[in-house]
This record gives sequence, C-alpha cells and structure tokens, in this order.
Amino acid sequence: MTPTEIFIALIIALFNLYLFYNQQQIKSNLKKNEFVHKLQFEKEFELYELVWSKIIELKRHVFRLGFAGEFVKDGETFEQVKINVLAQARFDGQTLLDLTQKNRPFFYPDVFVCLNKLNDLIRETIIKSDSYYTYVHDSTNADEKRKFWEFGTKNDKDFETLMNYVCNSIRQRIGIISSGKSSFLF
Repeated sequence: MTPTEIFIALIIALFNLYLFYNQQQIKSNLKKNEFVHKLQFEKEFELYELVWSKIIELKRHVFRLGFAGEFVKDGETFEQVKINVLAQARFDGQTLLDLTQKNRPFFYPDVFVCLNKLNDLIRETIIKSDSYYTYVHDSTNADEKRKFWEFGTKNDKDFETLMNYVCNSIRQRIGIISSGKSSFLF
C-alpha cells in the first residue's frame, strides 16, 4: 500500500468513526426525547383525569347554584341549602383553580386557557349566586324570581359550553401527543 492509499484509508476510517459517533448521539437524543415525551404525556394525562373529575363535580354544584330553591328538602330551610350549595361550589371551584394554577407548567397552553375561562365563569357564578340568593329569595316579585331562574339556566348553558371547550382541547392535545406531532416539551 502506498502512503497515499494509507492516508485515504485513514481519512475514511476517521470519517466512519465520526459518523458512528454522530449516529450514537442522535440515537441517544431520540431516546431522551422519547422518554421526556412519555413522562410529559403521563403527567398531562394524570392532570387531565383529575381536572375532568373536578369539572364534573363542579358541574353538579354550579347547576345547583342557579336552582338552589329547587333542592330544599323537608326539615331544611332555604338558607341552609343556600349555605351548603355555596360552600360546596366554593370548595370545588377553589380546588379546580388550585389544581390548574399549581400545575400550570404541565398543561398544554391551549388547555390552560380553556381552564382559566372555566375558572373565571365559576368564580363569577359563585359571586353572583351569593348576592342573588338573598335578594331573590326574599323578593315577592315574580319578575325577579324569573330573572334568577334565567341566570341559573344561562350559567348552566355557559358552563356546559366551556366544559365542552375544555374537553375538546384535552382531546386535541391527546391526539397531538399520541400522533407524535407535539412541539411542546418541557
């Protein structure tokens, strides 16, 4: 072998070594990205399950906010029902808000925006319901009672709309993750 052939063989060997090293780096990065992606999906999915169960509980309580008078049972006063319904709605609302805020970095941005809109509606509903209850319950004016009923009906529809919005955002996110099209990584 001539010195030129040896030199060329050496360059080819070094180039192959360089390619092998790059290939190993690429494989390592892909495995790392796959691992992070899997962890992200597991964390997000766990949060979505928790959030969705809280939303379902809240739906029941928010619905009752607008129609508390309909849930008075024998031996209870309207005031007791009002206090219980508001307390449960506040507790569930705060739980959802805390869950959303404490885990903000783990939510996909679109899902977080949807959850914030839902949290805003819940907060507004609880505040309005608290003031409406006393005024409307004590009122003998049928028009005021009708307005309160309409408030409850509208709130229920708004909640349902936002609930569907959150659901669709979560479904879209899960679809993005499972198809591997995600560009949102930690």
